[in-house]
Amino acid sequence: MANQQSMRKKELAEDANKTLAEQEEKEETELAKVEEMRGSPMGVGTLEEIIDDNHAIISSTNGPEYYVSIMSFVDKDAIEPGCTVLLHHKVLSVVGLLGDDVDPMVSVMKVDKAPSETYADIGGLTKQIQEVTLNRQLGCFFEIAP
Repeated sequence: MANQQSMRKKELAEDANKTLAEQEEKEETELAKVEEMRGSPMGVGTLEEIIDDNHAIISSTNGPEYYVSIMSFVDKDAIEPGCTVLLHHKVLSVVGLLGDDVDPMVSVMKVDKAPSETYADIGGLTKQIQEVTLNRQLGCFFEIAP
């Protein structure tokens, strides 16, 4: 009877070790997936509005706004509208935050508002356009010597 109990305890201990090892392996796999996602090329966007704990609206540096998910490993206490976020390049999920001190050039290169001027407003090349047109027209009649 005592022998059966000791065998049963050994079996339970082995099962617990297997379960613990499986759980650790699963955690390592998940951590590797998170690191793989963070290691992927990323985009930069601005958080416009927080919808709920897991979703937000962001505007990308290209201009359009997107409804995206916020990954579970992102510090949700630090997220607030107007902050700069890192976006996964394929699914546009928020995978991190960029502080103001991270890269000041990011805000300089971002277009906040489209310019109101058009190409017609700028002008100033009418003389050059006439010269090119005249040269093309006259070039058909005269051969240019090398």
